[in-house]
Amino acid sequence: MTRASTPTKLSLDRWARIMGIDPVHFSQAQGSTGDAPIFPIRSGCSDVWWQQSYMRSDVISREDLARAIYSAEQDIEDYLGFPVAPEWIVEVHDFPRSHRRTHFGIGSNTRWDRKSLILKKGKVIAAGRRYTQLVGEATVAGGTLVWGTPIDGVNTIATITLPNVHNYTANSERQIKVYFDGHDTREWEITDPISIEITAVSVIVTFNFWSLIDPDLQDVYPTSGLQALNLYDAITVDTVDVYREYTDYSQHSSEFFWEPRVETITCNACGGDGCIACQLTVQCGCLYMRSIDRGIGVPTPASWDTTNERWNTDSFDLCYEPDQVKVWYLAGDMDDDYVNGISFDPLKRTYAEAIAYMATARLERNFCACGALTALATDLRLDLSRSDRGGPTFFIPDRDLDNPFGTRKGEVMAWRRFSKLTKKRPSVAVI
Repeated sequence: MTRASTPTKLSLDRWARIMGIDPVHFSQAQGSTGDAPIFPIRSGCSDVWWQQSYMRSDVISREDLARAIYSAEQDIEDYLGFPVAPEWIVEVHDFPRSHRRTHFGIGSNTRWDRKSLILKKGKVIAAGRRYTQLVGEATVAGGTLVWGTPIDGVNTIATITLPNVHNYTANSERQIKVYFDGHDTREWEITDPISIEITAVSVIVTFNFWSLIDPDLQDVYPTSGLQALNLYDAITVDTVDVYREYTDYSQHSSEFFWEPRVETITCNACGGDGCIACQLTVQCGCLYMRSIDRGIGVPTPASWDTTNERWNTDSFDLCYEPDQVKVWYLAGDMDDDYVNGISFDPLKRTYAEAIAYMATARLERNFCACGALTALATDLRLDLSRSDRGGPTFFIPDRDLDNPFGTRKGEVMAWRRFSKLTKKRPSVAVI
């Protein structure tokens, strides 16, 4: 695991920054020894976070937090109709049918345009599939993962430098992803890089040291009582994998399916040879968008031209419309700083804060912290629909209480931000 086995669009490290949590203690580590202790445990306040709930059942773990963030993101996306950050999606639809039940169409609507369908998510960025291309493996032993000047014996900044063997340009910086060794999926991604730079000869990525704390050490079964990881021990990984993650347009982004149909009386004749059963006819194609924001896509039978690197339109393999279609695409909103190459996190600040407050409001157990964070969490958990005798009384509009997220203060705060945004229009048949 990285920070949690549930991948979230709001990284756990960014949540910790929003809530004002010590990043090292949040990463299950501390540095209370040494001549000049760095990130020590504060007296009387043990605010170290743990990976799993069973490690310390009376407080929230990072896994608990990840599930709460994921739940908040799903509720918000269900309301908005699009992902709050880019996400590759695959889904299956019934192919749009004619209003005449006995009619077999040929794939066009009344204007003789190809039939379209409403995708489950709006704000489509591109049609296609997720693809990862290995940039290289960075290791301490090989000199491609180098630690900066230590502070009191503790490594500070990790710099990853690999040769630019694929001739990437600076426009590819946001596509560079770093993962723990042997993986290239979201739950193993090392998030929140300090910087990413691509030159003519190198790909250079830097991280704070707490981002590279070994996840295997964070998930070790406790044997002799809880012990935070010691910064003065070897607790960071010495190998990471760097990939370029992007949308592969050369792979088919739509796939058509036809049910097997009875063609001759032999198929039903007792003792006959019969026809192929339980096997669909499949044809590949591409997908283009009729409306990006509203998520209206047009699946088209096509074949990839390797010479000209483009999709050429084909006719349906069968002389009538398919029964189902499968599509692949990338969709989601993006922060302006991310689009302009200033930030490496596509999640908008207003989204990040709303998700953080909403997730915090839904966490029931205590926090591994004292003072300000505990007070903030308690405030966000207040149920504004209640007016307990002897307690506070809240006067808020009914429209805030009658919202799809909930009535706790953090949920209402999130609703007030997202209620001003335009929802994706209802999913109705589009032909």
